[in-house]
Amino acid sequence: MAKYTGTSWTKYTTGNSGLANNTVYAIAFDISSNKWIATNSGVNKYTGTSWTKYTSANSGIASNATRAIAVDNSGDVWVGTLSNGLCKFNGTSWTTYTNCI
Repeated sequence: MAKYTGTSWTKYTTGNSGLANNTVYAIAFDISSNKWIATNSGVNKYTGTSWTKYTSANSGIASNATRAIAVDNSGDVWVGTLSNGLCKFNGTSWTTYTNCI
């Protein structure tokens, strides 16, 4: 993942940041300008100064293989996983939806 400031680039990798995986599938911004990053090794939240990693081992997210991410008007973070359904994070806990008919 990389960021351009208008004059220079900063490249973020697993070696120099809290990024869960070097392969990024999607990025979304919440109302506080935090960056939410979907990777094959979980989801990251980047505040601009600190990283939080959400994985199936340390949170209620259904799968580490995440492919899509979006933030709704309420501030909930929606994560599409590769094979374990859709997950919603409300800032406190995760909910998984596997049958959305």
